Amino acid sequence: MTKISNLPQDTSPTGDDFIPSLDTTNGQTRKVLLSDIGEYIGSYPQNPYKFAAWRSTALTPNGAYVTFNAELFDTNNNYDTSNGKYTVPVTGYYQINAWIAYNVTAAPQDPAIMLKKNNATDLAYGHFVNMYSGASNGSVSISTLVYLTAGDYIQVQGVSNLAMVVTTQAQNQFNGFLVSAT
Repeated sequence: MTKISNLPQDTSPTGDDFIPSLDTTNGQTRKVLLSDIGEYIGSYPQNPYKFAAWRSTALTPNGAYVTFNAELFDTNNNYDTSNGKYTVPVTGYYQINAWIAYNVTAAPQDPAIMLKKNNATDLAYGHFVNMYSGASNGSVSISTLVYLTAGDYIQVQGVSNLAMVVTTQAQNQFNGFLVSAT
C-alpha cells in the first residue's frame, strides 16, 4: 500500500479531482469529488464574509445613521468605519446583529434603532419603552436573518434623540456574517 504522503501532489485541483474515502459500512473505497466538498477543510466551512464594529465615542443619533468607527474584525474589508456601511460582497442570507445602549433621562422615552438597506428599505426595528421615572441606561438590539444581493449595503439608524452610552465595545456593536450564499 502506498502512503498518502508518498503520492504526487496536485497543486491545482479541480472539481473533477477526488479524494479517496473509506466507506465504513462496507469497507470499500470510493471517490469523493472535490466539487461535492465545496469550500470545506476537514469539517469546518470557510466563510470569509464576517465583520464586527463598535462606536468608540459618544453620539446622539437623532435619526442619523450610527457610524461604528472601530473594527473588531472585518475579514473581507466590506465594512467602512467612515460611514457605517457594510457592503454585501456575495448574494445570500446574512445574520445581522446590532445593539446600542442609550442613556435614558426620564420616562417615558422610547430608544430605538433601525436596520436599513440601501438607505431606503427597513429590514428590522428594535426599541424599548422606559417606564422608570428617573435616569437609567437601556439597551436596544436587533438580530435578524436577511436576504441581500451583492452590492447592497446596510446601516444602523439611531431613531432616538437620546445619547448613546459609550464606554466599551460590549455596549454598542454592529456585526454580521454570511450564513448561506445562493
